[in-house]
Amino acid sequence: FKLGRDTTVFTTTRILVIDVHGMSGKRVEHRSLPYGAILTFAAETAGGKLDNDAELVIWSRCPWLNPLKIDFAKKEVDIYAVQVFLASKVLDPRAPAPVPQPGQGGAGDTSNLLNWLGNDAVQVDPGSVERNLRTIAPVLLPDEHVEMAFQLGRDIFTLTTKRLLDVNVKGMSGKRVEFTTIPYTSIGAFAVQSAGGRFDRDAELLVWNKVPVQQHPLQLDLRKGRADLFAIQSCLAAKV
Repeated sequence: FKLGRDTTVFTTTRILVIDVHGMSGKRVEHRSLPYGAILTFAAETAGGKLDNDAELVIWSRCPWLNPLKIDFAKKEVDIYAVQVFLASKVLDPRAPAPVPQPGQGGAGDTSNLLNWLGNDAVQVDPGSVERNLRTIAPVLLPDEHVEMAFQLGRDIFTLTTKRLLDVNVKGMSGKRVEFTTIPYTSIGAFAVQSAGGRFDRDAELLVWNKVPVQQHPLQLDLRKGRADLFAIQSCLAAKV
């Protein structure tokens, strides 16, 4: 993928960033990030008419290395396909990874995605969520299945057979959607807390990952009586 003078290459074993420095462009940095060093990543669709770029952010095991951020032209690159390719490399390195094709934009129109995420519920049918994550927002691997799913407003939080997948709708228009992947091997700790008394309606799930620079846990509030906390605890305990 080429952006200006810089190039990002996804090889069979690593991400290679070719970064051109200076006015003359004679100083060139070749930075390698092995897929095995990736702890978590987030793919974000482009927003409205004035937002032409989708984005990929990658966090690695190296505490001294800033997150790698890659912008993609939304009409030229299928961000869903890029997400699936990277997920395959990180979650199942032995499986063949589907290669995104150049000139095939994706996720330009997120209206169907927003219609799906518009309903207000808590714990939802994993089969229905899986179908939508294969058709409306195709981000799942071929052999990946949704085991548990939770919906809060416009956002979806899922536990699949391979990862924790958080779908976060951003902005007033909701056209910018972020898909964050946390492999179970990247989870350092988690906590499940039941709801309190009459005025405390929400239970809570907290997940801490192993990324050194991320101090705040991923937090999910669950409506009391509408999510099986013991099932969530058991599912995560078995994976982690």
